[in-house]
Amino acid sequence: MSSAAPTTKESQIVALAKRILQNVETFSDHLDSNNVPQPTFDADGPDDLATNNETIDKARFSTIEDVIELQDLLLGPKILLRPQWNAVSLQAIYRYDLAQLVPLDGDISFSELSKLSGLYEPDLRRILRFAMIYHRTFKEPRKGFVAHTGASRAIATDENVKNALGLMFDESYQSYAKASTVDAMQKFEDRSVTHTGFSLAHGTDLPYFQYLQANPEKYKRFAGAMAAFGQSEDVSPAFLATAYSWDKLGEQATLVDVGGATGAVDLVIAEKHTNLSFIIQDKEAVILDAEKQDFSEDLRKRFTFQSHDFFTPQTVAAEAYLFRYVLHNWPDQYAIDILRQTIPVLKEGSRIVIHDSLLPEPCTASATTEREVRSMDMLMLTLSNARERELDDWRKLLQDADARFHLLAHVVPEGSSLAIMEVVWTTDAASHKSFLNV
Repeated sequence: MSSAAPTTKESQIVALAKRILQNVETFSDHLDSNNVPQPTFDADGPDDLATNNETIDKARFSTIEDVIELQDLLLGPKILLRPQWNAVSLQAIYRYDLAQLVPLDGDISFSELSKLSGLYEPDLRRILRFAMIYHRTFKEPRKGFVAHTGASRAIATDENVKNALGLMFDESYQSYAKASTVDAMQKFEDRSVTHTGFSLAHGTDLPYFQYLQANPEKYKRFAGAMAAFGQSEDVSPAFLATAYSWDKLGEQATLVDVGGATGAVDLVIAEKHTNLSFIIQDKEAVILDAEKQDFSEDLRKRFTFQSHDFFTPQTVAAEAYLFRYVLHNWPDQYAIDILRQTIPVLKEGSRIVIHDSLLPEPCTASATTEREVRSMDMLMLTLSNARERELDDWRKLLQDADARFHLLAHVVPEGSSLAIMEVVWTTDAASHKSFLNV
């Protein structure tokens, strides 16, 4: 985590402020010189500020880091202990479809919005005014009237963004807001996927993913939310296509994507690596939907969809197996079981490619990055007793699964929030070279 280095005559907060100003001017000048709109909270403002210019993007992210540090310094330690926001406003916005009830252009009175939504007007006012100040969601252009900002407009126009909002604040939040996660930690010691904050908060004895499957509307919302999260550049499958030398697997190699859903990741890899054939495995219902996709003739020949439960023995012998964002969903004992299920078909030199979170060592990443991964780590605890893992955790997980699993190499590509880890099945790891482009 970077920190501004003040001179002997300059305080830390002044040093931060100066650096913020310098980087903001650099970023703003770049936008103006390239006729790119400046950031704004307005509904028609830009929703993606990435410039694809390494220097300029670095100035932007450095500013974000410094602003966080400056704000925390100015708040002071006691105020930092106070909860700065709660979920009620975002939960109500989702539950009452408030974004859809506000016109995309123009505004609407609190009184009229109250009638349309069925929300008691004083509650509606306090809910939206909280969202305005804490989340920049909606605005009050004139007293008593509501209009859209960029955030609220996104909820109104993008179903997946709305799904993500509902998943987080109409479902997941209760699992820690009610202290259910801490209650589960005190009550249970088995780290089971059925003994979680989520299971206590929702009164279920089903694991999280089975709970979703048993509730079709919730599962649909979850899928939409994942689609929204997957649009982020930092989790793009494009990193997999370029950071790993799939061609070295052989001219007619097969990649089994375990838990591969619709095969969207494999489509990206397939475009750059024509040597590969793909077998995409997932639950039967997912596979039935995936097979309905419209593929080109070439891809149809190279893609096979197969129903498979990764808690049962793998039946397909292949050169490589891909686990993308799978293992972080499961506690260690379950992740070990998933890995062990591949053993019956592995041969000397078989590869397992893990595309998943890799926790940074404390105080080595930017504040923004570390906050994101720590937040996800806590969410995994809440939902299924799973966790994000440090490098040593991954090594131990593999060795606990079987001593013949060896982590050859790993890389977190520039701009990515996920690591690519290459595992080889062998009794002699020193005889194998990594295919990672590190």
